[in-house]
Amino acid sequence: NPGIQYGGLLGYSKYLINSQLDKSFTSRSILIEGKTEWPEVFDKINKAALKLPCIIKPDIGERSKGVKCVH
Repeated sequence: NPGIQYGGLLGYSKYLINSQLDKSFTSRSILIEGKTEWPEVFDKINKAALKLPCIIKPDIGERSKGVKCVH
């Protein structure tokens, strides 16, 4: 797929792909960098109006590795 980095083979950003799609076809999501401090994480969650429980997953990863449900 030419619209996805590396054709979607591996190592592509899920967040960037979803940002190219119509919002009516995707769930609400935010991108949190790996070394973000907790106060900023909670601020981003609140600004996005996300509620717990929610699903977290690595931006770059395959086959559900690292996917967690946070309560």
